[in-house]
Amino acid sequence: MQDEVFCFEEREEGDGYSIYSVQAQYRQMRDAVIPSAYDGRPVVAIDEGAFDSMETLESVEIPDSVTHIGDMAFAWCSRLKRVKLGGAKVIGKETFAWCAALEQITIPATTIEIGTGVLNGCNALKTIEVEAGNPRYHSKGNCLIETKKKALLAGCPFSVIPDDGSVTNIGDEAFAGLETLTEIDIPATIEYLGNRVFDSCNALKKLHIPASVQCIDDGLTVACETLVELTVDKNNSIYHSAGNCIIDTESKSLVAGCGASVIPDDGSVTEIAESAFVGLPLRKAVHIPAAVTEIADGAFCDLSALETITVDRRNERYHSDGNCLIETDRDALILGCNSSEIPDGVRSIESHAFCDCRFEHIRLPRGIRTIEDSAFRNCERLTELAVPEGVTSIGEWAFAGCKSLRKIALPISLVSIGGWVIVGCDRLSEIVYAGSKKQWRAIRKQSDWLPYTRTPIDLFARGLFGKSKKIGVLTDSPFKGLRK
Repeated sequence: MQDEVFCFEEREEGDGYSIYSVQAQYRQMRDAVIPSAYDGRPVVAIDEGAFDSMETLESVEIPDSVTHIGDMAFAWCSRLKRVKLGGAKVIGKETFAWCAALEQITIPATTIEIGTGVLNGCNALKTIEVEAGNPRYHSKGNCLIETKKKALLAGCPFSVIPDDGSVTNIGDEAFAGLETLTEIDIPATIEYLGNRVFDSCNALKKLHIPASVQCIDDGLTVACETLVELTVDKNNSIYHSAGNCIIDTESKSLVAGCGASVIPDDGSVTEIAESAFVGLPLRKAVHIPAAVTEIADGAFCDLSALETITVDRRNERYHSDGNCLIETDRDALILGCNSSEIPDGVRSIESHAFCDCRFEHIRLPRGIRTIEDSAFRNCERLTELAVPEGVTSIGEWAFAGCKSLRKIALPISLVSIGGWVIVGCDRLSEIVYAGSKKQWRAIRKQSDWLPYTRTPIDLFARGLFGKSKKIGVLTDSPFKGLRK
């Protein structure tokens, strides 16, 4: 009966079996009781993603024999309320991420390793506990804490960060995805804030950094959609705030912004750090002051309401034209917006430049040579796109998530196509290539450039007298060399 429900495989370590999936006919189950043995040997592991996205699953009981639970093993089980973890020693990354109905979790005394983001997006979570006797972890204030390192690994909407010195570090993604978290008090004992600590905390409106904080990693406020107030204690020796921006005082690097940020123009900011302004739908304008000489890759991204981009005319490295932010020496377009008109002379569309924009059409002028990774990712209203002659490479994920895209025209100059370029382009039905069938085959394509598609995609190439001729149909199975 067990092998009718679960999919088992013998582990390379030779210590027993792991469950790597659930049989298709049972993926609608409500209650899962993991067996302690299979075929006379112990079940010791649940593999990565084994139960992920089982939307009807409400409870899981894991026996003491299971010592390893893999990354994302139960992620996106949106109705999962109750979990018994048994004797788990290792709990992987994002194991219970986005289990939106989970209300309580108890980490066993046997657990000695927990991955990043283990409770991301668990918005109903009220109680985080650790069994007595655990040698590495404890809980306090509904926070999961690595005791020796004084590191807060995971919180919930009801967390109160301890101020007794038992926590000095807030780890990567500790509060990520908590869309019901409305406020959080960072006590004056915290010295370090990890990567994307508050990623996608959509209800958080203000954040105050105490004087004790000595290091802030990238992406502190990524996708904090309603955040409008950022402040730093005036006695902080490393950071200060101005214009609702958090700034590294010595390096003059703006490390975090929000929907209400105004980049200071007094010379106190010369660099905008990676992920400083990402996923902020309240931002309608970006202005780059004269003193800014460095904008990191990914500093601006997913600004879906952005309409205006300007640069101080005295800036020696960047300028704006047609509501585009351009690195002058390289003619590289690094940020666009909903109202952009790409000027002639631009040679590259940089990574994430138009990510999440809402336009239906955009003209790409001749002169462009490269379209970098994710350049037009998630432009959900874009319907058609003509890539001009002269473009030699299209990066990974360049048009991914363009849900309304129906037709793409590609030039004969194209030399390479990256992976997952059109993943999520569910309405794409036609690719028109300016060259011949032989030239199409010669283009270097990553093996995963064509993802699984809901509908076939007709491929046209140049035929006799320059007319387009249908040369094949691209589907989710290998297409006799044209897919390659």
